Parts: sequence; structure tokens; C-alpha cells
Amino acid sequence: MNTNYSLGILLKILNLLLITIYSLLLIKFSKGFAVSHFCFLIAAIAVVILLPIVLFFKINLKLTRRAFKLHVLRALLNCGGIMSWVLALRYVGANEATAISYTIPIFTSILAWFYCEERLNGKCIIGIFFGIIGTLIVLQPSFNVTTLGVLYAAFSACMWACYDVICKKQTTTEHYLKQVFFNFLFTALILLPLALLDWQKVTTRNLFEISIISLLSATNVVVLFLAYKLAPLILLMPFSYLRLLFMAAATYLLFGEVLRSETILGVLIISVSSWFIFWQQHKGKINL
Repeated sequence: MNTNYSLGILLKILNLLLITIYSLLLIKFSKGFAVSHFCFLIAAIAVVILLPIVLFFKINLKLTRRAFKLHVLRALLNCGGIMSWVLALRYVGANEATAISYTIPIFTSILAWFYCEERLNGKCIIGIFFGIIGTLIVLQPSFNVTTLGVLYAAFSACMWACYDVICKKQTTTEHYLKQVFFNFLFTALILLPLALLDWQKVTTRNLFEISIISLLSATNVVVLFLAYKLAPLILLMPFSYLRLLFMAAATYLLFGEVLRSETILGVLIISVSSWFIFWQQHKGKINL
């Protein structure tokens, strides 16, 4: 057994918890901002936060031509995922769009097998399958939606899956802080022209709120890259569905949203499936 796998899984779970908090803050603080402007500010402030850290640790920021292309490509995928996700929400609504977004582990696992040469493990595939079942039980999407909306949501899922695979590929060749820094830098540069078209007044309070999101976002990406460095993507993908558990718990605790029986059943299926994969890996019964 590779002991790093357990740490990688724990970091992935932490990543999902941070995403949940990040999403709740986005809902609270993004009102009144154009999407491109708000996302640009998050990325730009994250660069300001990360720059002194990168300089302090004397991280070599020199990029080869191949690394430069990969960073630009990943930033484009990042921007494409964000913009298409917003369009999907407008066309199909949060329920159906979220259900479609949970196909990301499927796309990522296939790409990891093809591009990163990782083995497709039967137990991990079963874990992803039960994760999807649990998600559909909770969300119960009707899919009474437009074809264009479904395409936007599916496109967003593909963008994030490709993004994950490139991240995994780069973790073998670059320092994780270098990856995080350039991830936000190139994302900010790509979003800048769009942000200028929809630029709005930014108050001191707005900057403080966005800075909190930027700090959380930067921390989240660091944790994600470390998880990808320490464990195979195919092993980590079944745990992606735990985000639904965290979101259900957060909405219950913060907003008093009553947990339906379907939610409890779906979360239970996801939790048992994730624990099974973690325990099998911990016992060395999953060969990757």
C-alpha cells in the first residue's frame, strides 16, 4: 500500500469542504457583480496574496515553452468552466445543472486512464456509480429543460474534467505553489478584458469580502493540487460526491433547511460508498 494515498484522499475531502464554504460565500458576496468582473477580482487578489509567499519560498517561476502552453490551456479551461456553468444555471436551473455536473468524475476517470495512463479500477468505478445514484436520489432532476442548457452544463463538466487531468499531469513536474500562482495569474489575465467590459464600482467592503474568497480559493487550490500529487485521480474521483453531504449539512445548519428523507438516503449511499473505497485502499486491496 502507498501510504500517501490515504493523505491524498483526506486532502481531497478537505478540498470538497472548502469548496462548500467557497460556494456559500459566492452566493452571499457576488450579488450585484457581473460574473466576469467578480471572477477576475477573485483571481487578481489571489495573485497578490500568493506572490509574496512564492517569493519567500524562492520558487522558480521560470516556465518552459511546454509548461507555458499547459498553464494557458488550464486557465482557458478554468474560465470556460466558470462561464458555461453560469449559463447552464440560467438555462436549466441549479437542480438539473448540479446533477449534470456530477458527471465530472466520469469524464476525469476516463481522461486519467487515457492521458495519465492510470488503471481503471473496478471498485473505483463502482464507487463513482453509487455516487451518481446517491446524487440523483437527492436532487431528483426532472430534465424538463432545453437542449442548449444541457449542452452548457455538459460542456462545463468537460472543462473541469480536462482541468483536473492537466493539474494531475503538472503535479509530477512542477512545484504545487508554482502551479497555483500561475493558475490564478493566467486566469486573471484572460478574464481582464471581459471584466473591463462589465466593470462596476468596488467598495472597500467588497474588496474585504472578495479577499476572504480569494484566500479561501487559493488555499483550496493548494489542497487540491497536493491531493492530485499524492494519489491517483481514479482513486480520488468517487469521493467527489461527498460535496453533496457537506452542502446538505451546511444548508441545514446555516439556513435551517429541513433534510428530506431522499437527502438522507442519498447522502448515506454516498458516505458508505466513499468509506468503502477509502477502507479498501487503506487495506491495500485496490491496485493502481
